[in-house]
Amino acid sequence: MKFLTSIIAGVIVGALGVYFTLDWQEEELIYSITSPAKFGEINYQNVHIVNSGWNPAINIKIYINHPNILFENIQSQTTLKDLSTEKDGLVSIERIRRDETIIISLAYTGQPLFGNELKIASDRSIAVQTENVNKEFWTDFTVFLGIWVAVSIILSILVPAYKEYKRRAKEAKQADE
Repeated sequence: MKFLTSIIAGVIVGALGVYFTLDWQEEELIYSITSPAKFGEINYQNVHIVNSGWNPAINIKIYINHPNILFENIQSQTTLKDLSTEKDGLVSIERIRRDETIIISLAYTGQPLFGNELKIASDRSIAVQTENVNKEFWTDFTVFLGIWVAVSIILSILVPAYKEYKRRAKEAKQADE
C-alpha cells in the first residue's frame, strides 16, 4: 500500500508541478482603467498595464473603440507606435518586462472610456481587466482546495482500512498455522 500511495502522490505532485510551472512561465498581462476626471469638456483617464507573468510580453497592441480617442490624445513614458491603420487600433508597445507597469494617459472629449471598449493583446496572450483576475485566482484556489480536501478524506479512509485488512490477514494466517 505504501508503494501505491507513493506512486499516486508522486503523480499528483508531478502534475501540479508541471501545471503551475508552465502557467508561471507565461506572460500575464493585467490592465485597469482609472475613473475619468473631467475638466471642462476634456476627460482624463489613465490605463495601467502590468505584466505579472515571468516572460516579457512582446508586441502589445491596444485597441480602443471610442470615436474621440486618437493617437494624438495619449501620452506615456514608454515609446508608443501609432496603430491607426488597424480597425480600432490606437498604439503598439514593443515590450513589457516582468513586473513592469506601463501607464498610458488619455485626454479626450465625449463619453468616458469603459473597460469593455478597451482590448489589449500581445503576441501570446490577451490582457485581463483587474477585477476578473481576482475572481479567477479565488476560483482556481477554491478548486485546488476542494481537490485537496477530497483526496485527504479518501486517503484518511483508505489507509486505515488497508492497515486493518493487513492486520486481520496476518492474524488469520497465524491462526491457520
